[in-house]
Amino acid sequence: MKRDSVFIEHILHEIGYIEEKCQQKTLDDLYSDVDLQHIVSRALEIIGEASRNVSMAIKDRYPDIPWKEMIGVRDRIIHSYFSINWVIVWDIVTNELFTLKNQLEDVLSEIEE
Repeated sequence: MKRDSVFIEHILHEIGYIEEKCQQKTLDDLYSDVDLQHIVSRALEIIGEASRNVSMAIKDRYPDIPWKEMIGVRDRIIHSYFSINWVIVWDIVTNELFTLKNQLEDVLSEIEE
């Protein structure tokens, strides 16, 4: 479980980093700011890679967390960097990460007890 905690902490750190860098930003900002694109895409890659490394025991215990989807986003970014759909990325950033953060904070507190 300690190993899983480390990976979940990495995910939470990257979510926090995305939240910090995307405050007061819009989809248009993401389209026009190459640095922001790099920050967000790299953070999503790390989230996907850390998700891949979380044990099956934890993934099975918490099936409501979109483990496969997080890994899938990472794979699409890595293998299709020049054709990333920034609308989808922005939707993830603005609509999904907050819920994911709350879920993972709950998981982390449960597995560290």
